[in-house]
Amino acid sequence: MVKLQRSHKAVLLTVVLGLALTGAACSLKAGQQPVPANPAAGSGESQPAPASPGAGQNPPIPQPAPQPSAPPASAGPRIRLEDESSRDPELAVFMKSLREAVAARDKDRLLAMMSDNIKYTFGIDNGKQGFIKQAQLDTNPANSPLWPVLDEILSLGGAFINDRLYFAPNFFVHFPEGYDQFEYLAVIGDGVAVRKSPDPQGAVLTRLSYTVVKVQGGSQPVGSEVEVDGKRYGWVPVVLADGRKGYILDKFVRHPLEARLGIGKTDDGKWQIQVLVAGD
Repeated sequence: MVKLQRSHKAVLLTVVLGLALTGAACSLKAGQQPVPANPAAGSGESQPAPASPGAGQNPPIPQPAPQPSAPPASAGPRIRLEDESSRDPELAVFMKSLREAVAARDKDRLLAMMSDNIKYTFGIDNGKQGFIKQAQLDTNPANSPLWPVLDEILSLGGAFINDRLYFAPNFFVHFPEGYDQFEYLAVIGDGVAVRKSPDPQGAVLTRLSYTVVKVQGGSQPVGSEVEVDGKRYGWVPVVLADGRKGYILDKFVRHPLEARLGIGKTDDGKWQIQVLVAGD
């Protein structure tokens, strides 16, 4: 769907509607942190969420809340993942409906929430009819590459630019100050491995959770590909905050200028999808 090519440093202005983003396919309730999209069992690139007790099992005994540990010296500042839509009750209702439509792959419901003049390119070819065609919603709606794009975007929170415009992901609006969006990526997983070599057997230098990391060199994925959920990913070269160089599986990093969703309030006070673009 709408995506930057995975050359993270050279951000493209082209919007490619035939490619799907990688990432989490979870809905995010207002104010919650997203559950990271973990790779297939045994890959070890991201730490899984704690298991919930099964039916008939007793829940764990509550323990005192641990004190938050200091991030490792190799980590940059945290990215923000809060969903601010709850600040506007009508937007909160809209976002709930949008997540339901995406989860159900409901084309008609989604399009009803979209502006007729939706901006999906940086050129003149915009509008709902062109969007429908390029997103394959007219020919292959159930398997449109649009759905995984929206799955990931909606898992990463959102933030207000002003009281009439809201964008997701949150870190598109609130990327850490002083960090160039052309030189840094967002790590969108919990305990994501940074390996010494671009290989799943490479030594783990450190693990990063929802932080920024600097891109190394041209940043095209390299090395031995890893299959996760039926897709194959290479390794993005990065530089840690302590100067060490390593590699992160492409699945778990995201450019701040990759596909983002803009939802605006119309003159009659209704919220609608007005923007879905990538690039700058």
